[in-house]
Amino acid sequence: MCTEPKTRTIIFSLPWFVIVMCLAVPGLVESIDGRTAIVDFGGVKREAIIDLMEEGTIVPGVYVLVHTGFVIQKLEKEEALETLAIWREVLSAAEEP
Repeated sequence: MCTEPKTRTIIFSLPWFVIVMCLAVPGLVESIDGRTAIVDFGGVKREAIIDLMEEGTIVPGVYVLVHTGFVIQKLEKEEALETLAIWREVLSAAEEP
């Protein structure tokens, strides 16, 4: 698991090495069932395990960072929305010819 939150995945290789960085995606917690949360990533909903977080800190309505299916950090709403806006900008630029 990545120890640095909010990094983006960048994978590229040269003939002699490969660089891989972690990806943590912000999302909004919709519901909790035991130690599993349903997280909304802009319309795509996925399960995320909350075992790494202190009990009671992850509740519906909070924004979180999810990495490899695990909630790794709670986010302030403003930070999450700013990060999501950056993702939308990057994705729209990637779609342009």
